[in-house]
Amino acid sequence: MPYGGTALSSDQRVFNYRLSRARRVAENAFGILANRFRCLHTVIEARPDSDVPVVFAACALHNFLSNDKQVSPEQPVEDTDGHTFFGLQQASCGRPSAFSAAVRERTSSYFKDRGAVPWQQDAAYLNSHLNR
Repeated sequence: MPYGGTALSSDQRVFNYRLSRARRVAENAFGILANRFRCLHTVIEARPDSDVPVVFAACALHNFLSNDKQVSPEQPVEDTDGHTFFGLQQASCGRPSAFSAAVRERTSSYFKDRGAVPWQQDAAYLNSHLNR
């Protein structure tokens, strides 16, 4: 969950920026899958712990079909037996759980030290009116 507010520290801004980039990548990848497998536009009617294997299977099938060239990305692959799947959910706007906050702090610390990339400060402050 991103840090909220406008008076964010440099580390918090970098975390929010990098989280936003990662989310965009995930949403774009899921969008590609959902455009190929239209059933991914609706709710997965399965146990919540099976959603990761379902998405992995969809990725594997997508890659197989892409390598095989028998189904083009423009051709939708229909779900013939009525199974439906969850799409990405909107991020919540409430307070993060203690676990989520701890994960956010560890990830933010990682981005500051070992996981830092040279461009992150400039990118995080792009279009910002805040002083560093």
